[in-house]
Amino acid sequence: MFDFFNSKIIKREYQCAQDTTDIKIVSSSDSIRVTSGDVDAVRITYCECPGKHEYELNEAERRFSLVNKKITSFLWGIYHIFLDTTMDIVVPKNYAGVLDLHCTSGRITLTDMSAGSLKSECSSGAFRASNVGIGYEANITCTSGSVKLENMAAGDITATASSGCVVIDNARSVGGLNAKTTSGVIKINNTYVVKNLIAKNSSGSIRFGNVVVDGSIAAHNTSGGVHFESLKAGGNIKLKTTSGSIKGSIVGNESDYSILSKTTSGMNNLDNSRTGSRQLDAHATSGSIKIEFINSDNA
Repeated sequence: MFDFFNSKIIKREYQCAQDTTDIKIVSSSDSIRVTSGDVDAVRITYCECPGKHEYELNEAERRFSLVNKKITSFLWGIYHIFLDTTMDIVVPKNYAGVLDLHCTSGRITLTDMSAGSLKSECSSGAFRASNVGIGYEANITCTSGSVKLENMAAGDITATASSGCVVIDNARSVGGLNAKTTSGVIKINNTYVVKNLIAKNSSGSIRFGNVVVDGSIAAHNTSGGVHFESLKAGGNIKLKTTSGSIKGSIVGNESDYSILSKTTSGMNNLDNSRTGSRQLDAHATSGSIKIEFINSDNA
């Protein structure tokens, strides 16, 4: 422990019961870091400053929660950003329970761990996940901050950033993938999706690289382009931008698709047709459309 203006900042440790299957963390200013380790039960390390920064801990019926108390402290609000009060959570390897994380101002980081389901919300801060497996649904939201997923496998993946980027690399979804940002870049690379992929952006670019989707793909951008390389879909492809270009390569033959394409201002290399069993819609209001088809052997 150490002094903070005549108060004690205390480092606390807690171990959950071995049968805990539901973990909920609500933090105001502390960052949250989750990893896995050689432990039999979930272990949590966190900091408190009595009267300035405290948590309420509860555990019952296989559920654990750690929620910050609503304490107003002018000094803590100023000085907490200079203190390392990161909350460390260590879950057992192959943990299959619920992980519910909320952070008002701070970063949430998941590394080398697994969970049955994940819900994460950051009001002002970033979310990072690396080498993470989620059995069912992963739902990640950042109000002001970016989302970055690397080497993630999950059922359904939803990644939303109201003001910030969504970057997904080397991910696998046995369900669907939904990426959305209001202001920022959506970048998805080296990713496989069993069901459908949906990407929506209001201001910024959408970029795909080596993305394979067994279902359909939909990318809608209001202000910015939709660019892609080696995009492969088992279903329909729908690409739309209000201000920006649509450019890239699709794995397959042009004859595989019934094409409906139009741009109000710009060049368009596609011819409308009704030959294929799948549908390709490409529409740009102000911008060019340039799509090439590549043989799967060369993709």
